[in-house]
Amino acid sequence: MTPRDARVLGSALLAAAVALSVVLVGFTRDTSERYCSVPTPYPVEAAPKGWATFEHDRVRFLAPKDLVDAHMLSEDSVVGSYKSPSLQVDFDFGWYSDDSFAGRYDGKVMRSGSLEATTVDGRPAQLAAWNDNAFPPEFPNVVALYVPDVDHAGEAVGEVKLSFTVAYRDPADVEIARRIVDSVSIAPSAR
Repeated sequence: MTPRDARVLGSALLAAAVALSVVLVGFTRDTSERYCSVPTPYPVEAAPKGWATFEHDRVRFLAPKDLVDAHMLSEDSVVGSYKSPSLQVDFDFGWYSDDSFAGRYDGKVMRSGSLEATTVDGRPAQLAAWNDNAFPPEFPNVVALYVPDVDHAGEAVGEVKLSFTVAYRDPADVEIARRIVDSVSIAPSAR
């Protein structure tokens, strides 16, 4: 091998190593300060201008970047609460996440508002919307999502579920709330 051939081969190997490291970094990220780094291949979606990507454990969503994290703590699930002057995002990711949509749904009938079937990353889910002054009073309009079987293990006590709610002040912001809910993604389990 000539010295020139060795330089070309060395450059090619270096370029391949750099490309591989870029790919690996793109598919691996630390998803929580409390847990070790695990691969979380979320679907790639760019945040619109003025929006940011929020990640909390296995839950990821896009929302206006003025949301402030309330740093909620929980014993048995991962909870999140983010608030801005115009909206509030709350979620509960764990065994006991609630599917009642603030008491409006009894498992068969939605008492007020609307309910529709949807999916989150291929997982069956329910999407609800309602308006009242009780949840919370400063944000009377609500779009909520419930994923009953996050890890496709069959809904039961001990299975991971997701309740995700966007409450907003101005009814004209329904499209923003819906876009936040539509952006929700759940990374695969590390087990």
